[in-house]
Amino acid sequence: MSPEPQPDQLTTTLANHTIPLHSTDPGQALDDLTPLVTALDGVRVVGLGEATHGTREFFTLKHRLVEFLVTQLGFTVFAIEAGWSSCRAVDDYVVHGTGSAAEVLAKLGYWTWDTEEVLALIEWLRAHNADLPLDQRVRFRGVDPVLERAGTEAIAGYLDTVDSDRAIAFRQAVKALRVEFTKLSVGRIISETFRQLWRKIPGVRPGAAQSEVLAARAVVAETVAWLAAHPADDDGWREAEWHGWAVDRAAEIRTLPTLGQAGGHLRDRTMAEALRRILAEPDARAMVWAHNGHLAAATRSSKEAALGAELRDWLGDGYYALALVTNEGGFQAMKLGTSELAEFELDPAEAGTLEWQLAQAGGDHLVDLRGAGADPVVREWLDGKQRMRAYGSVIGFWPALKKETVAVRLGAEFDGIAYLARTTRARPRTGQAGRKSGADSRSGGV
Repeated sequence: MSPEPQPDQLTTTLANHTIPLHSTDPGQALDDLTPLVTALDGVRVVGLGEATHGTREFFTLKHRLVEFLVTQLGFTVFAIEAGWSSCRAVDDYVVHGTGSAAEVLAKLGYWTWDTEEVLALIEWLRAHNADLPLDQRVRFRGVDPVLERAGTEAIAGYLDTVDSDRAIAFRQAVKALRVEFTKLSVGRIISETFRQLWRKIPGVRPGAAQSEVLAARAVVAETVAWLAAHPADDDGWREAEWHGWAVDRAAEIRTLPTLGQAGGHLRDRTMAEALRRILAEPDARAMVWAHNGHLAAATRSSKEAALGAELRDWLGDGYYALALVTNEGGFQAMKLGTSELAEFELDPAEAGTLEWQLAQAGGDHLVDLRGAGADPVVREWLDGKQRMRAYGSVIGFWPALKKETVAVRLGAEFDGIAYLARTTRARPRTGQAGRKSGADSRSGGV
């Protein structure tokens, strides 16, 4: 018999830096995560990433990490890639017990999070908060700038009481801006692509539909500015003003091409702005639940930065980006051209990819890339270009795109990585309500 092939130096060295995970399930002992205490010393924001928006074990492991960050390290805010306005109801539930977990999750309106796993996380946050003093309870915040009814109606409702004409104009503007993203057809993608190319021709003016959108956006901007300039000692004004900035940013994003980078980049900058607002208190520490692509702490393109890069510029080493990846298994996403959730299956990672390299260490594990990077063998790997999987909320042309990967430089983009050997589809809740892919469809499905 020929001898077993020997692992190369990188594989051996990486294996020495892994933190084995005893479980991906929440509610288990947290002692295996103890090495993160040192890794996260001085960190104000931890990005909890995911390679897909529909993987059960990503969600359950992140739930477990939230338990650790809250109970062991004193993190105070849970932030998620969901609407600034609609998350207000979830916050009221986890902080005050208003409503039920199932009710507020359904009203959130994101099919990506309307799962058994996220429901369990919300219930855990409520149970954790229940007996704590109010000022010690973990908050639940959304960072996504989406044109949501919860925000627009808070503004319109206040305007009804002080300026009915302004209220009418604002509602008409919102109606013109509102776009449903639950169904992306191939035809729409093609037509949008041609529209973007047409707009780039010198001298071409916006068409009638685009002019209407721009006019509506101007009304929203003027309305929000008017609110800020006319403060009132009134709960209605305070509520309207709290939602106003996010509604204004969402309206601005709506004026940009559906599939262009500009809208996605503005969305990321706005999510960073949301976190700045959330972390206004100097002792606040936040966990951010979002896609790996948003949380990467380096520029997404040569011109613009993703959310994670904005956080790196702001916080330096006070931001820790943790990516989650898998070797193989199922996940759910919206099937292109339909409004239906579908299950997609990933084959074992191909040789040479990031996931394949991590698989050589065996088992589910974490790697603190900051610490491991002190080793010159690992540092050379981190500084090189890797290929990793990334899938968004809408999937098309499957299985042709099954082997698609994106290029990353781990050392620049992530501070840690969690590898799971096999994963399964997230469990959608029975009777999901209000599905939408939100701004994800605009930003390439991330």
